[in-house]
Amino acid sequence: MIKRQVLSFFFLYLIKYLSFSGSLFLSLATTIPENLLPYRDLLSQYIADHKLASQNQISLAFAYLKKHVGLSISEVNLKEFEQECGVGIVITIEEIQKTVNEMFEDRNEELHRLRYTINIGEYMAKLKEKLPFADGALLNKEFNDLLLKKLGPQTEEDVKMKEKAKRKPIQQEHKDHKDSKEANKDNKEANKDNKEANKETNKEINKEANNEEVKGKEEEEADNDKLKKLMARDLAISLNKPNILKEHQEKYGTKVYTRFPPEPNGYLHIGHAKAMRFNFNTAREVGGHCYLRFDDTNPDKENEEYIINIKKNVEWLGYSPYKVTHASDNFDHLYNFAIELIKKDKAFVCEQTKAEINEFRKNSMPSPYRNRPIEESLKMFENMRRGMYEEGKVSLRLKIDYKHVNPTMRDPVAYRIKYTPHPHAKDKWCIYPMYDFTHGICDSLEHITHSLCTLEFEVRRDLYYWVLDQLEIYKPFVWEYSRLNISNTVLSKRKLHRLVFEKLVSGWDDPRILTLNGLRRRGYTAEAINEFCDHIGVTRRGNENIISYGLLEHFIRKDLDSKAKRTMAVLEPVKLTLINVEAGFEEKVIAPNFPREPARGNYELRFMKDLFVEQSDIREKDEEDFFGIAPNKIVGLKYAHVIRILSIEKDLNGKFCEVKAELLKESKEKPKSFLHWISEKDSVDCEVRIYDVLFTAHDPNELEDYLTAFNKNSLQVIRKCKMNKNLIGSSFSFIKSYIFF
Repeated sequence: MIKRQVLSFFFLYLIKYLSFSGSLFLSLATTIPENLLPYRDLLSQYIADHKLASQNQISLAFAYLKKHVGLSISEVNLKEFEQECGVGIVITIEEIQKTVNEMFEDRNEELHRLRYTINIGEYMAKLKEKLPFADGALLNKEFNDLLLKKLGPQTEEDVKMKEKAKRKPIQQEHKDHKDSKEANKDNKEANKDNKEANKETNKEINKEANNEEVKGKEEEEADNDKLKKLMARDLAISLNKPNILKEHQEKYGTKVYTRFPPEPNGYLHIGHAKAMRFNFNTAREVGGHCYLRFDDTNPDKENEEYIINIKKNVEWLGYSPYKVTHASDNFDHLYNFAIELIKKDKAFVCEQTKAEINEFRKNSMPSPYRNRPIEESLKMFENMRRGMYEEGKVSLRLKIDYKHVNPTMRDPVAYRIKYTPHPHAKDKWCIYPMYDFTHGICDSLEHITHSLCTLEFEVRRDLYYWVLDQLEIYKPFVWEYSRLNISNTVLSKRKLHRLVFEKLVSGWDDPRILTLNGLRRRGYTAEAINEFCDHIGVTRRGNENIISYGLLEHFIRKDLDSKAKRTMAVLEPVKLTLINVEAGFEEKVIAPNFPREPARGNYELRFMKDLFVEQSDIREKDEEDFFGIAPNKIVGLKYAHVIRILSIEKDLNGKFCEVKAELLKESKEKPKSFLHWISEKDSVDCEVRIYDVLFTAHDPNELEDYLTAFNKNSLQVIRKCKMNKNLIGSSFSFIKSYIFF
């Protein structure tokens, strides 16, 4: 877990060294092993002094210090440490290119024979042996660039070679075995030998088949590893060019700028509260600024109601945005950038349907319109803007790499047609940019320094930087963290929409869903939500981590403990009659507003002959572990007196309807418990709603249909309850056994 103080430590350094070492400080803060924390200041200083200048050097530093754990910083042999980490050794791009070229020349025959089926891992390992202090991302980039230059683009023949290298047909291996084992089939003795040989052959075939299955799994894992490498912390393409960085710093200095970018297509939930906290506090703690930006690129699902509600909730949680902006404010810029990409032959107008695009991308196939002439794409894109095509007829796609291992890079759609008025831009446009095209550009235009988003966007980081790189505009630093998952509920907007619009809940403010409106209606305070977010912190442990619903409830109980005045109510009232007092008996009882803080005042109750107690506090027969009302038992009434139970009566339905007891004013016997109660004169009838978790499953998202775990008892409505009549006209919340007791 990244604690707030660690983040503060990281960002304080980041402000000063933003232009050079931002990602290294973040890497240090998030990856340093616990046993190396005593050396954090040493490593920080080396990064700040530009002595540790790459992720590779930080890894080498970790490796060295792990061998010397226990030494104080003053005892570390700095000369040896610097030698091990390559301090002062600068590996230039020219040196990398030279080393890669030399390797390609030495292995020229193999390279041209195997082409793109070479073992890249082996090549990279050899390069790292020769250049141990080179930046890994740059080394990888230069290797791939020079490989492409050496071999040219992959051909259809290369694809076939890859497939052939992946899997040698079992049938051919079977034939090879038969040819070698059955050469003398005519000879009876040979046939006998062959019979035994065939047994061995079959064993070998089965073994090979099993090996093929294992290979298939290994290849699948290898593909996943490739994808993980695309998500590595450092991407060479993410680096700003010196002139762009200089321009940014001249205009904005080293101040940190973040943004909270909700899509106005629904109500905010507890997960947004975490994102809001992280973005606003990250900037605020170092004197920076945070934007509230509406990523409003899909008018079909967005409306003004959501925009207004989001603003209210941001304010309610205690945040004041530096500026409130909309992605749609930049639609003119985005359109011009799209034209620029078309002119660079980095975008094309495609006439495939949505289904065809998805199918072709899934199978790594190029669009038949991919090589459309630039002028034709420019003309068609202008016609898209003018509304000359039907919705879904054409789209603008980025021209990246339709075979890319990362599916998001396979020529994604950048613009589509929608004849829907926009809640902010009104009816000016009939083409709208996609989120992935828009988001990075808006970050750049607003000069966001730190684009903080959840882990599901990590796979999109390549696309984020590809767009900015092609447009040659400022590149923010991207960092992903795990989204918030809470047990027994769902936070997906799509799933929340279904709950609301299928009327499975009463609306966006239903207290059973964890929208901020629902939480407010249930009685949650902004302080409790913010403290909960601070407690769980920000991690990169993955989106599978689920926080217990009980932990969220703990923080509202803790917060209300010091804020909510106490009172008493009875949900299922049963009349309790004190038979040894006269009719009209009445006595004032003083109860504290805050039991743990008596100085914060009291309230009055009237103790009378006729009272009400709770149905669930009554039993016909006493038990050792039961602390309520039972025949012949002595019990206490909270803040009042001790009574002895004489009899208990039931109605025709088998429910308790009256308890008769005697008041023991002078009793010195200590009861096992003190029960809540309310008098006839102090009470008024009311309806109480008790809320439970919305889903019985710990993680309903894992189910094929999450609604199969819908908790039908998540809402209990109890009528004719008794509450203190002083609450009439008050705004209060009922958390069972907590506010009322």
